[in-house]
Amino acid sequence: MGEVRPDEPSDEEATAHQETPRDGTAGDPPSAQPSAASTRPRAGLGQRGFRLNETLAAQLRQITRDPVADLARRLQQQSDVARRIARTVATKAPIIPASTWDTIVPKMPVIYDESWMRRLMETHTEAFLEQIRVDIPPVDFSRLIRPDVLAGLDRLIESVHRLIPENLRDLDVEDWARLVEISEEQRVGLVWVPHEDVLRLLLAANTADDRARVLTEHVDTILDDCIASLMETTHEDLTELVDFAQEAVDTHRVGRTRAAQALATNVLDTGLEQHHVGGVKALRAEIKRLPDFDEDTVSLLEMRLRMVTAGIPPAYNGYDYRKRSPRFSRTGTAHAVNAALYTPENSLRAISLATVWLRWLHETWTD
Repeated sequence: MGEVRPDEPSDEEATAHQETPRDGTAGDPPSAQPSAASTRPRAGLGQRGFRLNETLAAQLRQITRDPVADLARRLQQQSDVARRIARTVATKAPIIPASTWDTIVPKMPVIYDESWMRRLMETHTEAFLEQIRVDIPPVDFSRLIRPDVLAGLDRLIESVHRLIPENLRDLDVEDWARLVEISEEQRVGLVWVPHEDVLRLLLAANTADDRARVLTEHVDTILDDCIASLMETTHEDLTELVDFAQEAVDTHRVGRTRAAQALATNVLDTGLEQHHVGGVKALRAEIKRLPDFDEDTVSLLEMRLRMVTAGIPPAYNGYDYRKRSPRFSRTGTAHAVNAALYTPENSLRAISLATVWLRWLHETWTD
């Protein structure tokens, strides 16, 4: 009686289960919903709504590994290094001994001022360079690339730039991987919201309690960021859910955080069940099959989806009403109302997860 959703693992049980193999041998997503909802946009791993087609995905992977612009930059750096070397080379030995010079000069086809050159050759190299140094002009290697290629490259790079959420653009991939762990730990959405400065505070925090305090101390900023992201979520099929999510934010701000938590959790649940092929169970199976960030085959969109969904699976674990865990749980919020679970902190987590999922749907359908 006290255990909710026995078909789903509790928080304790979930950590003991092995992940589903990525080869699809287990946990394959169920088929799409009945035809009554067939006209509604739905995202899934095997559909274009999930990511760009394979050809463009391959191009994105290639351009991020060895783009022409990066080649030009590397050549430019080598040119700059060569210029610096030419300015700093020094040795204590003459470049060419005078005796050798006497042999070489008569055979040279170009007429030099022999006395001037002989005098230079008898001095140290450093003095020689000071008198004949010529500043090597910088070379703009981008001029070696066809303009139409550069224009196409610029457009492609801009497209890639748009795929990266604003709050992640100045962070390293290593930071992205760490944010996945933090999202799972805190059961909070961290893509598009919150601002980069809050993400950096989360990354710098040493313990789970410290990270929870960062969220609590910056609740107003995070809610502002959620509203800003929801304003950008303009796909017509998401209008109703966006309105409910905004209402959840407003409800939280006036202190009715329990109502806000219930509403935001329902928005998340509806967004997952109605706008993802196979619903929550299929999504959880797909998440397990996503490649790790350090795998050669991982695409930018797969990395983004991994970050978007990181906090969702643990929130959907089973919830034991008798234990009354204070950790955010969609299952507990829907089926086991209690004071330990319904808190301002969990209201914020529900709002962030709903906001991030709706934004991902919008970006996926409009890319």
